[in-house]
Amino acid sequence: MKTLLVSSQLSSNRSCTFTVEEDVLVVQSIGHRRPGMVLQQALNFYDQIHRNCLEKGLHKVLIISEVTGRLTEHESEQIVNYISRLEFPEKFKVALVDLNFSSYLDNLFAEQMSIKLDFTGRVFHHEESGREWIGLPF
Repeated sequence: MKTLLVSSQLSSNRSCTFTVEEDVLVVQSIGHRRPGMVLQQALNFYDQIHRNCLEKGLHKVLIISEVTGRLTEHESEQIVNYISRLEFPEKFKVALVDLNFSSYLDNLFAEQMSIKLDFTGRVFHHEESGREWIGLPF
């Protein structure tokens, strides 16, 4: 069963929808990463995820991203560092399904960083794999 929490516009070129499926916050994100704004958009995005998780008592997140545009290694590093400092009631677990192959490859770097910072994050290119890993049916 899905419960819609909110749809929001992160910026003029990005929007997302937050739902809850079982014990997982599911986030659908569409749009484009705007050069020079990538980091700020990502931090705002993860702030919204954190707020929704705290409000609903969740610590598992499935992000399905249809966002185009690239991430630099520096941006990825800053984003992962930021996420690692957010406080959750339990150990945070995130599955990122990046349907854009170029940024999927960029996000594989972020996955390696999350391991070093001791939070559980995995990057997938297919929604079925991400759902299975986070514990949701396809």
